[in-house]
Amino acid sequence: MGQKVAVATAVRLLGIKRAELQRLIHDGELPAPEGMVDIDLLRQLYPRLALNESLMLERVQLIKTTAFSRRVRSTLTPDHDALEIQLGKRNSELSLERAMAKKYRELIDALSRKLDAMQDCDDPEQRRVVAEINRWLLARLEK
Repeated sequence: MGQKVAVATAVRLLGIKRAELQRLIHDGELPAPEGMVDIDLLRQLYPRLALNESLMLERVQLIKTTAFSRRVRSTLTPDHDALEIQLGKRNSELSLERAMAKKYRELIDALSRKLDAMQDCDDPEQRRVVAEINRWLLARLEK
């Protein structure tokens, strides 16, 4: 027992209908555990395979490589529509975040003006508290 290929690959290599190969498997002429058939057994049933052994093995390898790269591409790169939907969602999220940032910036500016106005009072304790709040706020904004 040598190299094994999937039933679908064997059908492509032989250039036959899948039903023909399935009949051989069903009749017990060609074992196919887990959907894989042995190339040596295929050669016995279809001697023309032996004529182009290196070509056939190249085709098997090409089919495997192509299938693998297609599978990797489909799992790693989503299709155009999915990317467009994700981009739309990200743009919406970005717009919301920008609006919230603008709102918070306006709130901080208003608070700063209010604290400046409170700083102009005659009460030294209030000026000290306002100065401490200003230092705290400035330290938080610089982080």
